[in-house]
Amino acid sequence: MKNKTIIYLFVLLLFASCGKNRKRQHDLDEISNLKKEFEQSIVAANYDVNKANKLVVLYDQFIEEYPKDSLIPEMMIAKAIIQASYLGETKNAVSDLVQISEKFPKSPQAPQGLFLAADFYQSKLKDFDNARKCYQKMIEDYPKDPLTPQAKILLQNLGKTPEELLEIILQKKGLEDISHESVTPEKK
Repeated sequence: MKNKTIIYLFVLLLFASCGKNRKRQHDLDEISNLKKEFEQSIVAANYDVNKANKLVVLYDQFIEEYPKDSLIPEMMIAKAIIQASYLGETKNAVSDLVQISEKFPKSPQAPQGLFLAADFYQSKLKDFDNARKCYQKMIEDYPKDPLTPQAKILLQNLGKTPEELLEIILQKKGLEDISHESVTPEKK
């Protein structure tokens, strides 16, 4: 009798896990299909805001239902890019991007999340203090990541105007005198 009960429970657990896996796969397929449609609308230069919003909702639902899934960091990045680039929800985007390094610090997407958060803080929100914090955290926590050298350069030049950056580049190349001569009109 005891063996039958154990076998029954095992079979019940097996069916329950199969059902959850099927639902997960269905959810992933739905996200994938809508993502393709949205990407096609971007290529056609008339992206659909409703599809963007629906995709964000699907990402949120998946993240809530499968919080430990290995795809979550990747989905959080995709969601953040849509929010910041197409929906004007940059503050929500940077919040999600920073959370990747907090919730999934060993994920390959953790440094990328911090890098994107810093970029969005800098370029879209003009919040140089938080951009600096994200670059610094990325550099400290992920010193061997391929994006780290670029983060170091961006951190050094954070908040500088294009003119200031051009001057720095020209000074490094020893072209400062040449650039001033070509910009300054000749007196006759």
